[in-house]
Amino acid sequence: MSCAKEKLNERAVLDCPVIAGAKILPQDNLPCNYNIVYSFKGEIYTHCVCCACFRWVPPVNCEGQVLCEFPDDCWKEFLEEAVYLYAIEEICQFF
Repeated sequence: MSCAKEKLNERAVLDCPVIAGAKILPQDNLPCNYNIVYSFKGEIYTHCVCCACFRWVPPVNCEGQVLCEFPDDCWKEFLEEAVYLYAIEEICQFF
């Protein structure tokens, strides 16, 4: 993920219903299942990290729409350009 600093509208994070009220997790004590919140192309996305699921889960925007249907070029671009914001409790959506 990109480490570049990105100007992010804090209001966009607060107004995101997908992550509203989710507990932010300490980076040094992450559970097996959690979500990562990213900024990508000016939007907020969450990505489920599920060590027991044994499947890829696509990034989801604040409206619950999937960014990439499959782990293809779209996913590669996301991995290269998305900016990590923080980890939150598990709210994984499986499609």
